[in-house]
Amino acid sequence: MLHHRGVYKATNPHDGKIITAAPRVMWGSDGIKVQTADEGWAWVFSVTEHWNSECIGWHVCKIGDRFAALEPLTQAVKKI
Repeated sequence: MLHHRGVYKATNPHDGKIITAAPRVMWGSDGIKVQTADEGWAWVFSVTEHWNSECIGWHVCKIGDRFAALEPLTQAVKKI
């Protein structure tokens, strides 16, 4: 008789949603490289408020370096 042990899979307590109880507690940022019809490749960076999923800053540029990625954050801070 062969014994087979099932694969142990830990439960994930995280449901995939990040929602805060108040505004200005947690922000998320992301960047994506997109191809335009006339100008070639461009970068789009954004910052989102986790409280209401509102985009509070964005920046579009040709060179996607760390300085360009921080630009939407400066827009968000100015809104406070």
